[in-house]
Amino acid sequence: MYWLNVVNGQLYTDRFTRQFERRKDPHSLIFEAIFNGNKNEVQQLISGGVDKHVVTHHPLRWEGASALGAAANEGHMEIVRYLIDIGTSVNFSDPCQGRTPLHWACLGNQYQVAAYLIKHGADVNHVDKEQTTPLLRAAFARNCDMVKLLIENGANVHQVDLLHCSALHYACIHGDKNLTRALIRAGCISNNVALVGKGTPLQTLTSQNDADNVSLLLEAGYNLQNDQCWIRSFSQPSSSSLHEHILNCTYDPMCLKHLCRKTIRSQMDGVHVEMKLEQLKCPSILQNFLTLDIL
Repeated sequence: MYWLNVVNGQLYTDRFTRQFERRKDPHSLIFEAIFNGNKNEVQQLISGGVDKHVVTHHPLRWEGASALGAAANEGHMEIVRYLIDIGTSVNFSDPCQGRTPLHWACLGNQYQVAAYLIKHGADVNHVDKEQTTPLLRAAFARNCDMVKLLIENGANVHQVDLLHCSALHYACIHGDKNLTRALIRAGCISNNVALVGKGTPLQTLTSQNDADNVSLLLEAGYNLQNDQCWIRSFSQPSSSSLHEHILNCTYDPMCLKHLCRKTIRSQMDGVHVEMKLEQLKCPSILQNFLTLDIL
């Protein structure tokens, strides 16, 4: 039964009728089926003519997500497998946010789905309309396992988003020491000033008194150019050993061995850094030095 309202002499269906109509809409139905993990209903709707690349506009769940993106975000592996098996593009970029299913898997912290998408050709370096890659999404969500998965599969650790944040910025802002260490070892030593947090990764780590990761960052070849102003604010002599360590790295010339490590690591381009270093034909002690196992 349809209910009508009269507004300024015009007839309009009321909200109950509109909700009923939406329930009959196959595009709405497929996303309800995905949300509920109902693979059979998804199959029936697509067999009935619903486009496998259909996009939703549901702001409370996955605004702009494709069917595969929504399934990836919810972690419904059977639906993900089905959609890929019937030829759904694993790198389909939705017109609203520019996100791929891998972005949505990272947003939902769905490690197994992300690994499956990557295995089937997902682009780990796709940039959405916020200049965000899956790696940045995973770092923002503090998912260290996901970050490592993406790095192992070629994620570029140097990418920054519209807030000028790299994955390292987000790890430092969260104060996640394990994630910060993993990103530094993978070559992420961005020193740009972000629009959130304390500014640079070094400044954020210093404010958290994270001496271990400060040392790791400096040893990895971090450029102090964007940190000079706040470093000069240290009292002289400083009562903080951490401040003294940073000052020594600022004013002392870099020794030859550290210059060599910085130069070699910078040639890895921020992709597969640890893997490339491990493949170098050099003594194990030198490899350990290059991979930051020896500082």
